[in-house]
Amino acid sequence: MSYICLNCCHEFNTAFGLSSHYAQKVDCNSIARAARKARAEEALQHPNPQHHSPPSISSDLPLPHSRSPSPSTSRPLKRPKTVPNDPTIYFPSEYSAGMAFGRRLSRFEHRRRMQERAGKMPWGPFADLDEAQLACWAIRSEMAHSDLDALLRLPITQSRTRPSFRNKGQFFKLVDELPHGPEFARQTVTVVGDLQDSDGKFLEEELELWGRNPVDCIQEILQNPSHKGHDRYAPRKVYTDSTQTVREYGEMDTSGWWWETQFKIPKEGTVVPVILASDETKLTQFSGDKTALPIYITVGTIVKSVCRKPSSHATMLLGYLPTSKLKMYLESLRTSKGRDLFHFCMKRLLELLVDAGKNGVMMQCPDGNDRWAFPILAAYIADHPEQ
Repeated sequence: MSYICLNCCHEFNTAFGLSSHYAQKVDCNSIARAARKARAEEALQHPNPQHHSPPSISSDLPLPHSRSPSPSTSRPLKRPKTVPNDPTIYFPSEYSAGMAFGRRLSRFEHRRRMQERAGKMPWGPFADLDEAQLACWAIRSEMAHSDLDALLRLPITQSRTRPSFRNKGQFFKLVDELPHGPEFARQTVTVVGDLQDSDGKFLEEELELWGRNPVDCIQEILQNPSHKGHDRYAPRKVYTDSTQTVREYGEMDTSGWWWETQFKIPKEGTVVPVILASDETKLTQFSGDKTALPIYITVGTIVKSVCRKPSSHATMLLGYLPTSKLKMYLESLRTSKGRDLFHFCMKRLLELLVDAGKNGVMMQCPDGNDRWAFPILAAYIADHPEQ
């Protein structure tokens, strides 16, 4: 599927490319805004009783086609056939929860097509499949870099195996060429205490907050085609039997929270429950008593049996929150100031998620369809430090 600018008719392979184009070209962005406004006014003047109006998407979001999603291209989520005495209540169909706004190539499919056009094999940048399997084993074995370098420098490796990489530097240079997720960014957090030094200056400490864009992480998880068939886009109520007296809870889509939240967003929107988890951990065995708080992110639209498997890549590392002994404060204040530091860093880490949760963003799902996603924080799973 291609993405075409309404003004200059330039074609893009991805929705994100079109979004960047609109952000850089003022004239094109103005035309796109005017087109959206005109379609919205037309929809209000000529309502279609059979369909709902397309979502009003903010100007910074890409259009999934040369035209905005329309009733003819949008498809509501397929509902299971009605079964007599079915103990399940599905979300009202008039709300179009989980509506699809067109299908396009996934990032994986797009990359493969680009490889084919360039005459490259799927195991690139490695020389062949055997070399790619060797690289995969080296990464998963988690061997020390010095041991990997020693292995690659062995005469038997260089004379018989003959990989294209002859040392760890060349090896990791090829690894860095592989597709990867959202980049990490470092922010500095300066903590000023209430204790003073010998010069009368308040003690302070600079801490590092490492994090990724949470919206990009959610899109990275959702667009993985391997999750197709394990995804949910609309809430439901499940009961133990046809009397519908005892509620049954299992997957996230059976929760009361999703059912209630679905009424709070536009009818054509899709709730994407965001789940965060953290567990304080030691950085390395060489860093003394330094610790960091890793924050992981996953989504409730994917079933829990998939999310809990590390190999499924349904859970991503969102960032590292800094920890400190806060010796710049009085001992009686350190516990409360530690909580303040935690909430301040979490606010910074998740600030880009707020606008996406309020206004929605077009995201590609495992089935290849674009949906008007509203990523909203649904749960935070934390572990108390061992005493």
